[in-house]
Amino acid sequence: MLKTRCGNRSILIRAVPGWAAILCLVTLVGCSTEFWKTAQAAEASGDTSDVDSVTTDGVNAAGPQMVDAGSTQTERSAGSGEATDGEASSAKTDAAASPGSGKLAASPAGSARQDSSGTKTSGAGGSVETHLETLRTSLSRTTDYRKVRTKKVAGKYATEAALQIDRGLAAVTEILGRSDASLEARREAWKGRLTLLCRGEQLKLPGFPERLDAAVVEAASLPEFQAEAEYGSGLLLINRDFKSGKLQETLEHLQAHARTFPNGESTARLFVTYARDCGERGNFNAGILCCKLALWQLNSHPDVGAVRNLLENLEAGRTIDPSQDKVQQMLEKEVVTLRQSLPIRIDKVTTCTSITTTWHAVTYSFRLSTSADLVKANRDKLKTTVTNMARSTYQTQQLLENGIALHYVYADSDGRELLRFTVTK
Repeated sequence: MLKTRCGNRSILIRAVPGWAAILCLVTLVGCSTEFWKTAQAAEASGDTSDVDSVTTDGVNAAGPQMVDAGSTQTERSAGSGEATDGEASSAKTDAAASPGSGKLAASPAGSARQDSSGTKTSGAGGSVETHLETLRTSLSRTTDYRKVRTKKVAGKYATEAALQIDRGLAAVTEILGRSDASLEARREAWKGRLTLLCRGEQLKLPGFPERLDAAVVEAASLPEFQAEAEYGSGLLLINRDFKSGKLQETLEHLQAHARTFPNGESTARLFVTYARDCGERGNFNAGILCCKLALWQLNSHPDVGAVRNLLENLEAGRTIDPSQDKVQQMLEKEVVTLRQSLPIRIDKVTTCTSITTTWHAVTYSFRLSTSADLVKANRDKLKTTVTNMARSTYQTQQLLENGIALHYVYADSDGRELLRFTVTK
């Protein structure tokens, strides 16, 4: 057995004769567990389940707020098969405490009436502030609709959420119908309506997509509610187009949004969000195209600098500056530690000579003092075995889960490359 170091961890590598020894080399690539704990904690420290802004490189304006439309830490519901949507409640909504046990409350008994969206409302009367509190409570109690649930629990939640959404929409109708409601109250009511309709669509409640479309069109026709109309338009882009996989259609809708709201606070950020998403999926060309369209459409927008910055990164094959990526910083730190142990003799024919890092990738170079013919004859077996081991060994599995690519390069004693392959998640 040979003993070497990986970060702060000792790794034992079994020395076996001949070609099989090379298959053990995967154990060298696992960086320390402490690294991943630290990196994940650093990333989590800046993440929230509901945020009220779309964050981009160098941009974090207030503006119409949308969840998940910014940093690469987009919130995803693990195992649910359903991506998160891009909406969030207003600051006042997020601050509202959920009374009692937090269970959804059914609509109170009262006289029924119909709002402009077709929702039966109840509990007419009361002050504007009372209706605002009802709206905020409805928003607060439906915030966790993205939570992963069993089929039975999800069905029950959807039923209760539908009642809560109707209750909030009824409060909106009351507020907008009141002559004593201030502009601020009516703007909050409009944003609440769009948010609740979006949540209803995400819960697949009947008729909600059409009602959301109609509400966005109505808001856009009212000069005093242009910020809310921009918010609603952004919800449609994030929750429908960004998830559709239809590049051309999505780019067309982004440009239409930009023409409608040329100086909107979310306009440039939506382009950046979609371009970054394309890059994170490996489609850098689509992301580059999106950025170039944004520069053409928004050349005088105050946030256009974020577009230029992302375009530069995408053209370099990354989605964010290395100086701003916590995982990349930690990875580079670990690789520096590993290099101190080089060269690492694995057995009588195999030596690890180099470990380097690039953007979310580590390259391991090995020198073999064996015949090139033997390597070539076993290249497929080597690639398959190392790939399987990398995906099942804890340390390398953690690297892959965090989007790190593992590059393996094998050369003969004269430095001539014999085999190169990459392992990804």
